Amino acid sequence: MRTVQSRQADLINLDAGLAHYASTLYSLRPIAVENYAASNAAGARDLFYFANVIVPATSTVDPTNLRGKEICSAGAGTAEGWVAPFGTLIADLKTIPVTQCNSVVQNLIRYLGDSCIPNALNELFNPFGDNTQELCRICYNQGWPTWCTSRDRFARNQGALRCLREYTENIESTVKPVAAFVRAKEIDLAAADGFPTANYKLLCPTKQPNGQWTADLNASSTCHWGQIPSRMIMTPLTQPNVTLFTTFLTTMVNYFGPAGTHSAIFSLFQSTGYGETGSSVQTHNLMFSDLTRNIYVPPDEETATYYRWTNATFLEALKKLDQCPLPTMGWCVIDEFEMDKCQRMSSAFGARSIKPDLTCIQADSVLDCMRLIQDGYADMVTLEAGDLYAAGKYFGLVPIVADSTVHLNTGWGKTEKRERIT
Repeated sequence: MRTVQSRQADLINLDAGLAHYASTLYSLRPIAVENYAASNAAGARDLFYFANVIVPATSTVDPTNLRGKEICSAGAGTAEGWVAPFGTLIADLKTIPVTQCNSVVQNLIRYLGDSCIPNALNELFNPFGDNTQELCRICYNQGWPTWCTSRDRFARNQGALRCLREYTENIESTVKPVAAFVRAKEIDLAAADGFPTANYKLLCPTKQPNGQWTADLNASSTCHWGQIPSRMIMTPLTQPNVTLFTTFLTTMVNYFGPAGTHSAIFSLFQSTGYGETGSSVQTHNLMFSDLTRNIYVPPDEETATYYRWTNATFLEALKKLDQCPLPTMGWCVIDEFEMDKCQRMSSAFGARSIKPDLTCIQADSVLDCMRLIQDGYADMVTLEAGDLYAAGKYFGLVPIVADSTVHLNTGWGKTEKRERIT
């Protein structure tokens, strides 16, 4: 994403979950999307897929008893391995409690057992650098730079299925993940490589008509955790002429797509045969999904931004990950200058989806702020040390954090006696 933003590259293909981060943090936009049908004609296009959860056929796990269980995921931030399943578990089913706002990883660490969710330690999902390794513990490439990254052997959709299968079939292993969070039809690609589909089922977010939590693998369109927009080919928002790129993509498909004039020379959407020599692991989904049949280029105005193209249902699914027990927090200030800064801070928090929403309340004095907090109209205020006694004695307020000039990297500095009171 950073490479495309800095114009060292022009295009990147991302799933709808990671495309959200590419848009909000790196100012990228979609210009084309994968089409899982052969035709780009209206009504014939297939621009969605489903998020599925695969479990061993003998498993008794259901969405309500995942606490302490090990899981394998396509990866942090991905639509099928992150947004859809965890958003459902957090917001809809409420089985994963939110104990820390702004950190899905921290909430998952407290709920799940040791798991493999590649990129859980990436800066996108570890903004404060305090994520511990529980969500990476059962990933494959331990001791290597690729461990728990997109290059881990257990990363992405096929890697998550590999993770589930290899641990399940290893009778000597004490690690027994209960599920793989992947996209629908990935199981078909794995089956072609020898994945024993008869030994696995789908886990559904709700009970089926027969009273069971599971369904056969061919029920991916009814037993699913969310409908996901197809993968997006993205470029910088500031790209002056996207037509050059969309024309290139169209020409590429006309030449090397499934019905291309030169498909015998090179097959654009096939990824087998690119792995290491002698490796038993088949490669899939390189640059494009193996399931892709065409590239659809929507009208430019429909893809001007990620949010204009992505449907409301998936945008709502993204919001589910931002659940916070405290919806708003009121900060009391005492003059117009603090008010101006507080409002700018609130806007900055909103731009980065930091929760809770910050509201700014201006009072005439420090004592008025203390009274507003006591009466429940505000939540926090910054006080000098000399005001702490009155805040505690007369208003029942307590300090929760102190200003510090300590540098996070060096540890040098001093703590000043300015307290945030609540």
